[in-house]
Formats: sequence, C-alpha cells, structure tokens
Amino acid sequence: MSQDDISYWHNPGSEPLKLLTVGNLVDKAAERWKEQPGLISAHQGVILSFGDINKQVDHLAQGLLDIGLTPGDRLGIWATNSKEWYLTLLASAKIGIITVVINPLYQAKELAFCIKKTKVKALAIDESFKSQNYYEIITSLVPEISKTKPRDSFQSSEYDYFTHLIVFTNDELMGAYNFTDLFLEDNIKEEKVKSIGKKLQAETIWNIQFTSGTTGNPKGAALTHFSNINNAYFMGKRIGYHTKRHYICCQVPLFHTFGTVIGIISSLVHGATLVLPGRFYNVQDSIKAIIDYQCTVIYGTPTMYVDICAEIEKNSKQNPEVMRQFSCIEVAVSGGALCSTELFVKLQNVFGCKVISIYGMTEAGSVTFQSTLNDTEEQVTTTVGTVSESCEVKVVDREGNIVPLGEPGEVWFRSYSTMVCYWEDEEMTKEIITEGRWLKSGDQFRLLKGGYGQVIGRIKDMIIRGGENIAPKEIECLLETHSSILEVQVYGVSSYRLGEEVGCSIKVKEGATLNENDIRNFCQGKIAHYKIPKHIEFVADFPKTASGKIKKFELKKIMENKIQTKPI
Repeated sequence: MSQDDISYWHNPGSEPLKLLTVGNLVDKAAERWKEQPGLISAHQGVILSFGDINKQVDHLAQGLLDIGLTPGDRLGIWATNSKEWYLTLLASAKIGIITVVINPLYQAKELAFCIKKTKVKALAIDESFKSQNYYEIITSLVPEISKTKPRDSFQSSEYDYFTHLIVFTNDELMGAYNFTDLFLEDNIKEEKVKSIGKKLQAETIWNIQFTSGTTGNPKGAALTHFSNINNAYFMGKRIGYHTKRHYICCQVPLFHTFGTVIGIISSLVHGATLVLPGRFYNVQDSIKAIIDYQCTVIYGTPTMYVDICAEIEKNSKQNPEVMRQFSCIEVAVSGGALCSTELFVKLQNVFGCKVISIYGMTEAGSVTFQSTLNDTEEQVTTTVGTVSESCEVKVVDREGNIVPLGEPGEVWFRSYSTMVCYWEDEEMTKEIITEGRWLKSGDQFRLLKGGYGQVIGRIKDMIIRGGENIAPKEIECLLETHSSILEVQVYGVSSYRLGEEVGCSIKVKEGATLNENDIRNFCQGKIAHYKIPKHIEFVADFPKTASGKIKKFELKKIMENKIQTKPI
C-alpha cells in the first residue's frame, strides 16, 4: 500500500511549539490584557481582569509558600467550579506545586485513594455543596484535623505526608486555613514567587488529572506545562480565538481536562474571558450566563446540549422572541463524549452557530482531533474533525499493524501532548504507552482522507453477539433519528446462549410515549436483525460521571438485574 492508502496521518503544524510554563502564561496575559476581564464567576458575582488574576495568583502563591508548601509538593483540589478553584490551580503552578484535581462527587473511599496515590501534602476543598459536606468527609478520614487549632498543620497517623487543609470559606474551622488566610497583605513578597518561577521548566509535571474511574480505580495522568499550553493554544487557534475577543460559557467542570486545559489555559493563551455559570452544571445557570454576559462561545458535553436545547425550545413555544437572546453564540464546542448527527443539527438550529467537535483523551493532554470553522455540514456531523497540529495518528489492528485507510481499528496517538505517565503506576503506563511513545486510546476508530476521523465506539463497549461484532454507536445514531427519542444508550447484556444481546436505555422527549414494540418496528429494515435491541427500558435520566460521561456499565448492571439473566 502507498502512504495515501494507510490509516496514518501526521499534521506537522503551522508554527513552532511554545516553551512556556503556566506561570509565564499568567504573567503574559496580565501584560497584554491587563484591564480586560479574564474570569467571570457568575454565581459568585465576581469579575477579575487579567491584571487582577495575576496579582491574586501571586498573593496566593506566596501564601502557599508561607504555610510550608514547596515546589514539587502535591496539592489536591476537591471542589466545585469557583474563583477559588481557578486561582488555586494557577497559584500552585506559579511556584512548582503539582495540583491533583479531584472529582467533587467522589466520596470518602475515592478521596482516600487519590490522597494515597499522589501523597498530597495539602488539600483545598469546598466546605460543602448541596448534600456533600467536604469538611465532614475529610475529618472522618483524618480525625486529627478536628483536634488541631485553626490555621495550623496537623499530623495524620494514616497519611503522614498530608499536613495542610485549605477550605474555600471565610469561617474558622479546626485544623484548616480558610481561603482569606492566605491573602494577608504583609505576606506579599513577589520576588520569592518570581524567583521560583524563573527556575521552573516547561516540561515538568504541573497537573495530575484522574481519569473518570468508571471501571476500577481512577488513574492519575501526569501532564506538563508544555503539553497543556500548546494543546490549548492550537485548539483555540482553530476556533479563531486569536482573531477576536471571546466570552466563553464554560458549563463543564474545571477538574476535567475540558475545563482545565480547554477552559482555563486556552482562555489565558488567547485573552478570552472565561465565564463560570455555576458551581456545578445547571441548565438555568447556563442560560442566564449566556444572556447576561453575551457569551460568544459555549462549552459542553452532548448531554448538556440536549438539556439546554430542550429548555430553549420549550421556552420559545411560549415566547418566540426567546431565540433571539442566544444570537450572540458564534461557536458551540462539544466534547467529553460522542455527539449524534441529530444533536449537531439541533445546535445549529437553536443557536444559529458553528458547531465544533473536539475529540481526545485525558492521557493525550486533551484534544487530538477537532473540527474547523470551514468544515462542511457533512464533515461536522459525521466526523470528529481532523488531526490537531503537531500530532501523529494511526489506526491499527489487534496486532498493532496499521490498517488500510477507512478500515476500523484502534486509534493511537503520538505527540508533544502525551502524558508523562500514570502517576506512580509504571505497569499501567507500559500498558497504554508503547516503547515508541504511541498512546493507545482504546477507541475503535476509522481514519478518512484529509486526516478526518470517525469514532465507532469503545473497543471494550463492542457487543459480540453469537460471533457478530456490533458497534453500539451505529444503533444509537439510528434511534436518535426517531422523532420521539431525546437520548439513547446501547450496550451489551449478558446472554447464556449468545454471549451478549443488545440492550438499550432510552430517554423520550417531553410529552412523548413509546413502547418496546415501537422501537423494534422502527429498527426493522434499517439495520440487520441481530442489531435490533432485545432488551429495552425507558428512563428519566442516565447515571453520569461529574464530567458528563454516561456510565454504560451501570446501565448494563441495572438491565441485567432487571431481567435476571439465567442459564437455559
């Protein structure tokens, strides 16, 4: 086969990579856009200019040094979206402290795993959010905290490396510093922060991102300043952030790479304003933030877009003028999960905007494929875009051999943005990164001409029914064309005779009614008979991770418990 006939693509990039640290980035943003708003935390009523951000980051960095943290220490952030979360991430980066970002929905056992895995020296937390009391959970794990005076370090018998707790509150709590304790005016010694910053190297680890952990314990992907800054730059450049100022409605959680890299870092690289609608995703908060701040870009997962489109369409039935309030949106960026063709078209209809798909993985530093503003509707609705700048991609068979162009296989990545390793896990690192530094995605994929790609589904999600391979995505795309279906998830259900049968969970649109026979009749003649779902249920919602990914393994478990599969 010639070079043009194989599933390999290298995008050499249009310009050199940038050798910068996140601290450099904050300084440069303040120099270029000092008076312009860099962060709006809508739910807190806070607007910070890039100059304000730099000043507060320096103050907080000095405060972290004053309480005893040093470069190389790990600081965990276990909290919801806020000004405090944002500043803590950047302040830590300025002085070489490695942040460990933790899912705010994690419970005690999961939190304990993250603390032990990365040996965090300090933990920054919300005091509470809704039914989740973070302070109570951490004191249950480390009872020594509640026996220690406020604004003092503690000594844990189980976690001897963990000595400091910071709580995003103004209250005085035992064994903890509140956030304002770290901003005392007499603690400002900018020369110390700057001195440390000058010694930091761009290719050192600055952030550990835990994977979703939907199966087994989560793994900590160790990412560098260099990796994340360049990935964020090229992602924003392809959207056009370098051509005009944008206001970004960031619906996604900051603890995920979507929020950290594509949200925070990309806004700093390009001078865009990052708008946080609420502490956690809420469709009403998002709608209000878009209108109040006339956001030009919106970030979200497919599930978030399903919700927001449904809410806007519902409101527009009562008042047709509602649609005009969203004419400010120029670009909708979808990531974190696969997006259906129907949803892409709906986004274009509701917002009248360009739709950009981003695809990648935490271990790849975030984005490896992305749509362009000039892509055709077919390219936008049938692919995840084309290979990102300075990245290599290949699609391989089970033996690791490159397959012909257009043939399905597993997609592998190689680039500057690949993680260094899974933190303190050499065995798992070797499983996912080859000796040639190819990163295995675990996704079944098809590479097309021009470097465009199509995701078929997770290799582990593939349903094998009586020897036939079935891609859940194919069935999901078909069912989502049904006028009464809002969202659908397809997965394998254990079968004694066939190994697996096709199961699906369906959310119907408001006011619609469907039954199992309706679904099977709709599929008849459109897909092979063995792909038609055997086990069907209708649900009000899907179980999700905090980053918006749907937990198919839970749906599978629920269905199997429901049908009580037994040998026949």
